[in-house]
Amino acid sequence: MTTFSPPLGALPALVLPSELLLALGGALLGGFFLQGLDQAMFRRGLHGIIRLVVLVSLLISPVFVLLAATDITMFGAVVLFGFGLIDIVRFENLANTQAGFRAGLLLGAAAMTDVRAIPLVLTVAIVGTLLIHSRPQARAANAVIVAFPTVAVTVALALAGVIIGSGPLTFLRTDATSAARAIEALVSDPLSEPLMLYLAPVLVVAITAGVFGFARSGVMMLLIAVGALAGVLVGSPLIAAAALAYLLVHISVTILPTESPAQHAAIVVMCSVLVGIVGWVVASRLPEAQEWSVVFTGFGSVPSGGGDG
Repeated sequence: MTTFSPPLGALPALVLPSELLLALGGALLGGFFLQGLDQAMFRRGLHGIIRLVVLVSLLISPVFVLLAATDITMFGAVVLFGFGLIDIVRFENLANTQAGFRAGLLLGAAAMTDVRAIPLVLTVAIVGTLLIHSRPQARAANAVIVAFPTVAVTVALALAGVIIGSGPLTFLRTDATSAARAIEALVSDPLSEPLMLYLAPVLVVAITAGVFGFARSGVMMLLIAVGALAGVLVGSPLIAAAALAYLLVHISVTILPTESPAQHAAIVVMCSVLVGIVGWVVASRLPEAQEWSVVFTGFGSVPSGGGDG
């Protein structure tokens, strides 16, 4: 044995041995996550109409459906990350220690599901220090609580690689050469469709943050987007990293608090609608999304040279 993957990521393929079953499993997981997100919005006092707008914008998003149906491993990490982020907010805002430990475990589970989540989880530990704290003096300690399980998972995977004689970075899906090529692709073609899928929601959040004056939440969402894109350094294809960033920005707008409930409601509606629109526009140019659309609707033709999702 010279290579291995995080253990939780292999479970779906063992339990659901066909692509159809994996897609159905992803759909069920998506429904479970949307229900949990609705509960989180309800606890934050968002009106039912606002919650409906958010849920529908996610449910009909080609990126959300494509990721759930074709990459259940990454989608599982997204779901774990989303629930972890909900608990981080409760931990920091309400001094709910149980939520803090639960957040750390959920984020650690995300890292054990897909290594592409590791840079993202470590970024979220930084994001947690920017939240409005009920105990400001405990910022650093709270960040350690949130990040420790993921750091422990990363160290354990590295040690396992050393023990089997294949090196500490075996669990990653890349090497230094591949990471350098990924960075070169980012710089050489800044207007590519995958990168535009990444940049579009980031620009929406930045502009909305400037208009409504919620700089703190805007910075947190941008950091989450950067953490998602950092997945290319651990073997994530650019399209997958862009899709991950798109979904997490969309979700984070809903979860991360602002200074006032009215401001939060306005931001949630504005960003959900705009991010949903730009997601459709950009995703419609991606071969992966075009292929999904043809299969789902029965109209059009599958583009030649389409990606594998």
